Amino acid sequence: MSVTELPAGQQALSLRTAGSQVDPSESFNEARRQNEWLKLERERLIQQVESGRLIDKAKIEGMAKSMCREIQARINRLPNLADSLALAVSREGTFGARHCLSEHTEKLSAEIWAILTGDIAVGISIHASSLGALLEAEEPGR
Repeated sequence: MSVTELPAGQQALSLRTAGSQVDPSESFNEARRQNEWLKLERERLIQQVESGRLIDKAKIEGMAKSMCREIQARINRLPNLADSLALAVSREGTFGARHCLSEHTEKLSAEIWAILTGDIAVGISIHASSLGALLEAEEPGR
């Protein structure tokens, strides 16, 4: 392979090495130039992190795993719905089952949405509605 078949950067390198000794001041200047480019690149990355255009991959992965665990915990609670579902079926048949499942689906969807968006207000309203439903169910005469 001749020198002309190489890419431009390698051509310059091979021409330099093919000739006589490299001037020490030239290698020092090249090292200083590369060092300046590295400093500029670091500064650019720091500015991007500070402006929010770059984020920490490990932090995002940790948050994603945490959200997945929270969602999985909510889904794993579905078997706990069996008693209220059986009660709804015994009282009102399929309409009761449909209504019970619909209410639980809305609640579960809101909880998952709150987890994914990190919306504290939604989480508080979910908790309040759950508490309200619990208090209504415990009222005597129902």
